[in-house]
Amino acid sequence: MASEILSGLMTVVDAEAASFYYEYPCHSPTKQRWFTMRVCKLGDRAVSDYFVISHHDVTQRKLAEERAEALALQDPVTGLGNRRQFDLSLQQEIRSSLRDQTLIGLALIDVDHFKSFNDEFGHAAGDHCLCRVGEVLQAHARRPGDLAMRIGGDEFALLLRISDPANLLVIGQSILQDVRNLQMNYAQTQVVTVSIGLLSLVANRQLDGDALYQEVDKALYQAKIAGRNQIVFANKGYIADSIASADKSLDRIRTHSDV
Repeated sequence: MASEILSGLMTVVDAEAASFYYEYPCHSPTKQRWFTMRVCKLGDRAVSDYFVISHHDVTQRKLAEERAEALALQDPVTGLGNRRQFDLSLQQEIRSSLRDQTLIGLALIDVDHFKSFNDEFGHAAGDHCLCRVGEVLQAHARRPGDLAMRIGGDEFALLLRISDPANLLVIGQSILQDVRNLQMNYAQTQVVTVSIGLLSLVANRQLDGDALYQEVDKALYQAKIAGRNQIVFANKGYIADSIASADKSLDRIRTHSDV
């Protein structure tokens, strides 16, 4: 920061620029603070020995901007991240995986027969159902970097940092059980369940967020058409050798409900 300020000051002193503007943080142990600094010459002469340096506290503006940015990434119903947060985070995880050769774990979760639940009890109850499912997913986003998001309608996503594909399957099975345990009943005998598509991989340079999403979305669709309330684990050809050499039983797993 100091070198940037010095460089900017010298452009004004040497008459290379009419003014210099710089915004910087100046946090205390108990409070976040931001300031702006502006430097310009005093008077109208082309060369001047006097300069004006002004500082302004812009903390409230910066905090408002941060709040607005956070709201732009938040689903208003569940409080989880939204689709924009998902897209940004997925791209970031792909870059990190490509750089560090770490695993990306992705789960897409869809609430089974949500329209029937919503039609029977109304939108307020439907929102409550989504919030309860969101709480289950948030409880499984335990590690730094894990994110639970609602990406549209009754569809959710979990972006997880894992060390083994089997860990992702264990998490998926736990989600199935925890949602059933919510005991949100509809149509007298039906209980709300979810279907899950899973995918784990190490990124390569041909992989982008859209391709990754489409692949795990196919797995989710297969879970739905196979009867819902279960998991399909997608493992495709572009998965790195470290994944492909894992237990072949993880290539495609369907976990059926025990209820």
